[in-house]
Amino acid sequence: MSVSSTSSLSSLYATSSGANASSADQVTNPKGEMDKNSFLKMLVTKLENQDPLSVDDSDFTTEMAQYSQVESSQNTLTQVTSMAAQLSNLNTNTVASLSLTNTAQAVSLIGKTVKLSVTDSTTNVTSTITGTVSSVAFVNGTPEISVNGTSYSLSDVTEVSA
Repeated sequence: MSVSSTSSLSSLYATSSGANASSADQVTNPKGEMDKNSFLKMLVTKLENQDPLSVDDSDFTTEMAQYSQVESSQNTLTQVTSMAAQLSNLNTNTVASLSLTNTAQAVSLIGKTVKLSVTDSTTNVTSTITGTVSSVAFVNGTPEISVNGTSYSLSDVTEVSA
């Protein structure tokens, strides 16, 4: 009996021709996915139902190579999933670190004289404002400095002096 692919091995398992084969021996796999446990079950079933006097070693070698490929693919998927979770955590930590840095920068400006470059969104005219930072407010988690009673973004600051 020659088996050349996992799909033919699947059909072999599902239509097991041994005397002990029953509908309880069949694999239920609604998604059509092959995991290593399903593959091993099919391989064991084939070995249980083969004629011991006519064993074909090349089929067994092929099936073991297929099992190795299935296991390797699953290990790779597990590693990639783990790396994706680690990257997500790194991204979260980086955003938190940047937020903390912006907060520290804004607070350190209290009492200092700053020069701001601000563009009016309606007229598109850029003006320079100079004043002392009197406070820091947080709008949606982003620090804004108050100069001359008006709130500005940290990105508007072009110069700082004592």
